[in-house]
Amino acid sequence: MVGSGILALPWALKRFGVASGVAGLLVLAVINVVAIRLLIACRVRLFELEGERTRVREDVGTATLVPVGEDDDGIVPNPYEMVARRAVGPHFARACTCALVAAQLGVVTAYLDVVTVTALVLVPWCPREAVLAALWLGLSVAGLLRGLSEVSWLALAGLSCYLFVIAALVRYGMPRLRERGASDLELFDPSGFGWWYGIAMFAFEGIGTVLPILEEMRTLARPEVFHAVVHTSYLTAFCFYVLVGGVGYVAYGSETADVILFNFPPSLLTTLTTRSMAAMMLFSGVVQIYPIHRIADGLARARFPSGGGGGSAHVSTGRRFALRALVTLVPAGIACVAPNVSTVVDLVGASCFSFLGVLAPVAMYLRLFADEVPRSQRALLWLLGAFGLLGGAIGTLSPFVMDRRR
Repeated sequence: MVGSGILALPWALKRFGVASGVAGLLVLAVINVVAIRLLIACRVRLFELEGERTRVREDVGTATLVPVGEDDDGIVPNPYEMVARRAVGPHFARACTCALVAAQLGVVTAYLDVVTVTALVLVPWCPREAVLAALWLGLSVAGLLRGLSEVSWLALAGLSCYLFVIAALVRYGMPRLRERGASDLELFDPSGFGWWYGIAMFAFEGIGTVLPILEEMRTLARPEVFHAVVHTSYLTAFCFYVLVGGVGYVAYGSETADVILFNFPPSLLTTLTTRSMAAMMLFSGVVQIYPIHRIADGLARARFPSGGGGGSAHVSTGRRFALRALVTLVPAGIACVAPNVSTVVDLVGASCFSFLGVLAPVAMYLRLFADEVPRSQRALLWLLGAFGLLGGAIGTLSPFVMDRRR
């Protein structure tokens, strides 16, 4: 979940104000936890229903059992699409899949933007397109890893790189806190809500990978175990985000750049920080693009079977690499024409993640648990959905109707 959005959080607090921004981070953390728990509840309910249906078929001696989540045409969809389809319907499921693909591609695009800027400092003579081509090839090869249990080691290595960000903030940010005044600090600026919302939602959102992780951890029968994972993750992320966002903005005030790394003076520590963050984003990029690879593999098994197993045939290594190369080509191409990190982060967070992380879970939960939700809880869920819709609309429009600079 922790990715490039954190580097834009100081700039987001600069736009919205430090007091309202920090308070808003707490609100969004709670909203995301609630939405993820709604999504988990929907997946567990379908797991229970499918388990009952399978047992009934086994009892009557039916030979054609339908695996949980598999469609009639043999395609095994991603878990988010499966829940959306069973809860609301196929049209809603397709909308969720499109939003999920767009969101994850946007995340990887933001990663590639930051990594490219970092790489060009090392090799300023190299064309930007050549750097992106090298990154595209690297992500395509890394995408051949099977399963999140293997990919997660890359994410763990990437998270350790944030120690350099903390070290740089302590080294360069803390002295500025003591030296500078607070005259140019904004406590609350409602005109910057849209920018803050999109970036903060982007930073907090883990909705794209939460269901694959839930299933690979084998905790569908014990969702309370995964609840503890979610709560711990979001509490840790909130503290980390407040530290980086708050210290970053208060230290640099109106001079805060849209990527906090650009505020650090030239030094060995700054160099180590930028290089480590670039490495982290490359590692995390493999995790973020994993759901799209899963979708592509499912379509390939169904449409282009490589053996006699029909839709469930194994996808060859060469075909898998070709699929990953095609998928990774999309964010690499977008990064070529959209190098501004804060704009990419804001648009993806406000549009895709607001829909996937707030609106869709509320809609699916209300549909699956329609007869069990008390009136008071239903009103709160409608209020949550309205907040997601309004925040998403304002955040999506902000880059188009507001000047990026004060």
